[in-house]
Amino acid sequence: MKKAIILALILSMLCTCILPVFATEKNMLPDFLQEVSADSIKDIEYHEDGSITVVTLEIIAESRATNTKTAKKTKTVYSNSGAMLFSVTNTSTFTYTGSSSSCTSVSASKSVSDTSWTVTTSTIISGRTGHVYYSAKQYVSGILVNTKTDYVSITCSSTGVIS
Repeated sequence: MKKAIILALILSMLCTCILPVFATEKNMLPDFLQEVSADSIKDIEYHEDGSITVVTLEIIAESRATNTKTAKKTKTVYSNSGAMLFSVTNTSTFTYTGSSSSCTSVSASKSVSDTSWTVTTSTIISGRTGHVYYSAKQYVSGILVNTKTDYVSITCSSTGVIS
């Protein structure tokens, strides 16, 4: 009996610690995210420092005649109180044939709402994926107090599926 109780406790602790959080239903989003389209939200990441990263993905242009698509993926970082800190956007264009695909261009943009943060970006194309790497640093009174380094990538399948 003791073993069963201990096993049940361990399993419940593992489930609460390991399972990812996907809160894309409109009523499950934090209040400060209600204006974001739930359909465009692909992921919500909760960080140890209390900040939240929201990942959105949109197809912004496509041509079936030339088998090209342009997509925009944005990572927006919010403080634990819901204030937007910064966002980084990857805009990539792809061609696809049904048997192969390639990324033809990638560009990065950023928006910084909290002036204590600075964000630098770099881009790279790797086959059918466009990558934007970023480093965000927070300075308080000239002292570095926080760093967030991450990437925003978009991939296109040979049939034009964007992820």
